[in-house]
Amino acid sequence: MRAGSPALRRGGGPGEPPVPRRTGHESPRRRTTLRIHHAPAHLTDGMSVTGAAVACGWSNPSRFTGAFTGIVGQTPGRRRAGPRSDRA
Repeated sequence: MRAGSPALRRGGGPGEPPVPRRTGHESPRRRTTLRIHHAPAHLTDGMSVTGAAVACGWSNPSRFTGAFTGIVGQTPGRRRAGPRSDRA
């Protein structure tokens, strides 16, 4: 079977996971989700957004903010601020 064949890309047959799963490779989305996993705790403990970004493996806080917002549904700054009592 050639390396580029459709059967190999699909996983080889029914019931077999795709090649990346069998070889331990994660999808980019899954890796990002894993990297973001601890960020909410860092932020609610008072860590700065930049500090949380670095702690989670980002060197660019803007990229961290985009990834965090896409996964968590709110910006890291809003998460860090926590619930506000002046909201009705």
